Amino acid sequence: MALGASALAAMALGAPWVVRAAASSGAAASGGAGTSTPEPLSALPATPYMGWNTYYGVGGVFNERTILSVAHALIDRGLARAGYRIVWLDFGWASGARDSRGEIIVNRHQWPHGLAWLTHWLHARGLLAGIYTDAGFAGCEDKGVGSLDHDQEDV
Repeated sequence: MALGASALAAMALGAPWVVRAAASSGAAASGGAGTSTPEPLSALPATPYMGWNTYYGVGGVFNERTILSVAHALIDRGLARAGYRIVWLDFGWASGARDSRGEIIVNRHQWPHGLAWLTHWLHARGLLAGIYTDAGFAGCEDKGVGSLDHDQEDV
């Protein structure tokens, strides 16, 4: 069974429904002990992405205070308990420049405590942090910074 790009991406992220299906189909194809019918392959999770995205909430202008405010609202209003746990920083989080080592420059006025601190703060409260990246030279609407030729540094 050939796996499509989305299934391979899901496998790389450790999606268990894809890993089980791939393992089942591999055993059946090899004629080995596991010749049972493979489980259906689904690259779709049981629920959609659930959380808050800066792009849809405030566009490309936001800062640490905005994110903390939204995170508190997700928790205080019971949305996090209902599964809305992702706080996604879309375009607008990066300054659009890199330093001499090729690392993204983070605006200290926008992120006074830094992005690592913000991520730890979110995780400590049971929330997940998401961040927008771009495979090109620049981000959305040529704002921000892309990861082209910097994918290893940006991980």
